[in-house]
Amino acid sequence: MPSGLHTERFIETALVLQYPHLAQKLAKALSDRFPADVDVVVSPAMGGVVLGQEVARARRCRAIFFERRGEAMGLRRSFRLESGERALVIEDVLMAGRTTAEVLSLLGAYGVRVAGVGALVDRSTGPLPL
Repeated sequence: MPSGLHTERFIETALVLQYPHLAQKLAKALSDRFPADVDVVVSPAMGGVVLGQEVARARRCRAIFFERRGEAMGLRRSFRLESGERALVIEDVLMAGRTTAEVLSLLGAYGVRVAGVGALVDRSTGPLPL
């Protein structure tokens, strides 16, 4: 669900992420901010999928994403998570943090330990519900 927040400037991360060589460099730099080992990189669809894939490539682990069907966020496409796995959550842009918080709650329900939350752009204006 979009936050409904608007600002003077719009940032379309897909425009830079359409260039794989740039996406790879940005993902490596983002990945380096989280030294803990992880088993899986998790992204909320749709914006974080490309970046999450590239972060997972840099970390040599798998990449999955949550997606919304109607109002419900969940795993689709036969993705699986196991209790005790370690995850890094990757977003393209953080705004209000509600979708990311929803993913963190779902990861907790799966028994997954979260090593961190990273984003290419942080447009939040206050504390996030993470």
